[in-house]
Amino acid sequence: MINMGLESFPAKKESPCLKHDCNECCKPVKVDRGYRAHVGEKFKDLPFSDRGEILIPEAEIDTTRLESYDCELLDEKTGQCKDYEKRPEICRSTECEAFSEEDPKKQAKIIDKIKKEKFICQKK
Repeated sequence: MINMGLESFPAKKESPCLKHDCNECCKPVKVDRGYRAHVGEKFKDLPFSDRGEILIPEAEIDTTRLESYDCELLDEKTGQCKDYEKRPEICRSTECEAFSEEDPKKQAKIIDKIKKEKFICQKK
């Protein structure tokens, strides 16, 4: 699962997401339920619109609840960020296992696993 952590994305040209055509962390944006309260008033400045859903990863059914949002910066045609260099801090600090790998084949395997992750959707 993708975890909202403190490490920054590398520059656009190095991004495993672009290299492997992945936008799983932005379609939809998934954040821990406590994130909104954690950032407080700053949340309203993010380019996110609430989908009114809670996503529960099937692999973490007893422990994880994620709020889901649509991102105004996601280009639906390309699946890429419309303003990658100026994307919000939460996007810059998303921690994905693929970034810790240099080998493109290992990155692809990690991303494939992320893309196959299943969620249960509940309305808020």
